[in-house]
Amino acid sequence: MDLRILWLALGAFAVGIDGFLIGSLLPAIADETHSSIAQAGYIAFAFSAWGAVGNPVLLALIGGADRRMVLAASALVFTIGAAAMWLVPGLAWLIVARLVIAAGAGVYTSMGQATAMALVTPERRGRAVTAMLIGSSAAVAIGVPAGAWIAGIYGWRLTYFLMALIALGAAFMLWFLLPKGMTGVAKTLRERLAVVTIPGVPKILLTTICMYFGAFLSIIYIAPLTMAVTGQPRTVMPIVLVAYGVGAVIANVFGGRIIDRFGGLRTTIVFGMLQCAMLVSLGLCVYAPAAIVFGLFVALIFAFAVSGWTFHAAQITRVAALAADQAPLAISINGTAINAGSGLSALVGGIILERIGVLTIPWFAAALSIIAIMIIVVGRKPAVAVASA
Repeated sequence: MDLRILWLALGAFAVGIDGFLIGSLLPAIADETHSSIAQAGYIAFAFSAWGAVGNPVLLALIGGADRRMVLAASALVFTIGAAAMWLVPGLAWLIVARLVIAAGAGVYTSMGQATAMALVTPERRGRAVTAMLIGSSAAVAIGVPAGAWIAGIYGWRLTYFLMALIALGAAFMLWFLLPKGMTGVAKTLRERLAVVTIPGVPKILLTTICMYFGAFLSIIYIAPLTMAVTGQPRTVMPIVLVAYGVGAVIANVFGGRIIDRFGGLRTTIVFGMLQCAMLVSLGLCVYAPAAIVFGLFVALIFAFAVSGWTFHAAQITRVAALAADQAPLAISINGTAINAGSGLSALVGGIILERIGVLTIPWFAAALSIIAIMIIVVGRKPAVAVASA
C-alpha cells in the first residue's frame, strides 16, 4: 500500500471521528447547553448544510491549487475548528465551530479521495478508495468508541482536543509526503456543476441523497435510538459504536475487492437492499425479548455498517466511472449529495424525534432506502458497459 494513501487515511481518521461521534455526544451537549437533543442536532445540520452549499463554492475557488497545499491546509482548518469545539461556550458558538470543521472536512474528504485515486492505476481505484476510507472506518471502530468512553469519563470536549492533535499531525505529514505540482483542473462553480449533466450522474446523485437521508437518521440520533430500543443507559454507547466500527472496517477491507470483481452497480443494489433489511430489523428489534434485545441490536448495527460502508465505496466508484476524466469533480458533487442527505437527516430527524417518536426513525430510514434502490433499478440499462457504473 502506498504510504501516502495511509497518511491521507490519518486525516480521514480525524474527520471520521467527528462525523460519527457527534451522534452519541448530542445528549451530553444538550445537557450542557440546556437544550433539547433535537436543538443540539443543529450542530449536525450546520455541518451538513455547509457541506451541501459551501463546499462546492470553496472547491471551485481552490480546485486548481496544488493538492499538497490544499490537503494540508484543510486538515489545519479542521484542527482549528476542533480546538474551538473544545473551548467555546454555548450552543450558538458550537454551531459556528462545527461550521469551521465542516469547511476543512469537506475539502479534505473530496480532495483526499480524488488524490488517492490519482496515485494508483485505474484498475486499482476500488482498492484506493477503500484504503482511504479505512481511515474513516478505523475512526468509527476505534476512535469513536474511545471518544464516547472518554466523553463519559472526562467530558465530551476533551474528544475534540484529541481530534485537533490528530488532524494537526496529518497536516504536517501530508505537507512533506505528497508530491509538489499535483494539481486539479481549475473550474468555475458553473463548470463544476456541469458534471451533473453527464448521463447517469443525476440518477446516482438522487440515489445518494435518498440513501444517506435514511442512513444518517439512525447515525445522527443513534444515542436516543439505542436507549429507546434497548432500554439501556447512555453508558452502553461505546459497545454499540464498536459494533458499527468493526462493520465499517470489514466493509472497507473487503468492499474494494467486491466492487472490483462485481462492479459498482451490482454492489450498490445488493448492499442497498441489505441496508434496507437491517433498518427494518432495527424497527422490529424493540419487540424482541428483553433478554436478547441489546445483543440483537448490536448485531444489527454491525450489519448496518457493513452494508452502508460497502454501498458508500461502490457509489464513489460508480460516479467516478461515469465521469471518467472529470472523476474528481463528480466525487465532489457526490459528497455534496451526501451532505444534503445527512443535513435532511439532522433536520427532519429532530422533528421526528420530538413529534412522532424515536422508535419510528428506522421505519422512515427504511422507506428512504427503498426509494433509493428503486431509483437505481428502474430504467437502468442492462448493457455490460454499465456494469461497473
